[in-house]
Amino acid sequence: MRIALVLNADSGTIRGLEPISLAQELVQIIVTSGDDVEVELFLSSRDTIAIDLLRAFGSGAERVLVGGGDGTIRSAAEQAIHTGVPLGVLPLGTMNLFAKSLSIPLDWKEAARALAVGPTLKVDGATLNGRLFLCQSVMGLLPRLSRHREAIRGTGAPYRWWLYIKAMASVMARSRRLKFELQSDYGRRRVKALTLAVSNNLYKEEPGAFLSRASLTDGVLGLYIAKHRHWWWLAVLTVQMMFGRWDADNAFERVAVRDLSIGPAGRRFLVATDGEVERMTAPLRFAILPKALPVVVPEQSDKKMQIVDK
Repeated sequence: MRIALVLNADSGTIRGLEPISLAQELVQIIVTSGDDVEVELFLSSRDTIAIDLLRAFGSGAERVLVGGGDGTIRSAAEQAIHTGVPLGVLPLGTMNLFAKSLSIPLDWKEAARALAVGPTLKVDGATLNGRLFLCQSVMGLLPRLSRHREAIRGTGAPYRWWLYIKAMASVMARSRRLKFELQSDYGRRRVKALTLAVSNNLYKEEPGAFLSRASLTDGVLGLYIAKHRHWWWLAVLTVQMMFGRWDADNAFERVAVRDLSIGPAGRRFLVATDGEVERMTAPLRFAILPKALPVVVPEQSDKKMQIVDK
């Protein structure tokens, strides 16, 4: 089997693990995980990752294993959909939400062993204004916090924590509900919310499964609306979600939809999509891509997903 391995050496997690040593160990693990396995390594930088992903998915490899941050994984997923070559996600990001939903081990050595020989599945992707995302897109209070976190990334601790606490206090003090116009399977409605999120399939509502999805093949978007008036209720809600108590808050609404448009038209929203924050002009159009993305998973992954190849 021919396997391409792409690592973004400029991503924070990989840089902290010494990229060259990490790459050498991963190649050794993959080669010894199966019979007659060949590995082509692409050790990329921020400047070369895009072209290296194109080369890897066009190299004739039977699967491409990729390690990096959210942006790297999303770009790799776009190539997997375009070429049909299965993507294996190595858990070398910060949150690894997509890897968790695919039941990939969070230890990168175990993940490499599993993905070198695991089955391939087709799972759902989602789009915002035609652009792919894998986990979630969030509007309202949380993107403002994310923007501040990005601005101070790289600042030395403990000064970094002081800056983040200061920024968080400023955002919270000026927090207010935003007006949204929603058009979905259920018709048109207006809501006021501190935070509104759209996910690729629904999240598990179980203790210890925070922001992990039960399935990636149900063909739906999850719409989550936090209609609270004050920011501290979001902290309470987060704790409730971590303990699986999603239904304990009457100001929190969640529903499955297949198509969604968010306005009002012309309004500019700060949007955090799979960790990337940008300001976008409404309408924001979301859609699900049923079983469009070929991925590699461990043998014991979700039995509800249809195995398409061994």
